Amino acid sequence: MTTVSSAHFRAHLSEHLERAQREPVIVTSRGVRRRAVLVSADFFDRASAALGDAPYAAPPRSTQEEVMDEVMRFIQDL
Repeated sequence: MTTVSSAHFRAHLSEHLERAQREPVIVTSRGVRRRAVLVSADFFDRASAALGDAPYAAPPRSTQEEVMDEVMRFIQDL
């Protein structure tokens, strides 16, 4: 797996597209935060098929969202 900055990714796009055919390419922001992972089309197709109809899962809910849902259910039961 290769990790590159977003600036390097933009400057060398074709190189990274080729590399993604062999291994995932992690694109970082400011060298720290992972922004994206570039994978081959074949890998994406296999992953999408394995996940079914929803290749993009909903983001995890925050603790605050979970607590608010519990409070709302409690209020509705009153």
